[in-house]
Amino acid sequence: MARTKKGDDEITIDYSIGWQGQIRMQINDKTPWDSHDFKVKMLDWSATRGSRLAYSCRRCGRVFCRFSMANQEAWAVDGGGRALETLVSRRWLSEQCPPLTNIQDDEDRKRLREPMQ
Repeated sequence: MARTKKGDDEITIDYSIGWQGQIRMQINDKTPWDSHDFKVKMLDWSATRGSRLAYSCRRCGRVFCRFSMANQEAWAVDGGGRALETLVSRRWLSEQCPPLTNIQDDEDRKRLREPMQ
């Protein structure tokens, strides 16, 4: 296995030898989370859950929140920090970073999670 740098991205390449002796390369893609270029900001702090952190991607503009001590699960938020619908969070967390902001993301940001009652 070898690691190479391509710009700011690190790519892992596995080498294996095929049945005729050829060297085959398999590039291990980054996880969806690791495909983003995040800047991180601490929003507030809780004694039970730790710091609430906002992760804003410099490339696609998507924003996620997560607590530093709790279960480490992230969720998508709009520009004001309000949680988006669970389906939007799941989709954004499962997708690689889109190269540019898109119209669908703008529509998704309007789909706020229902407040708990």
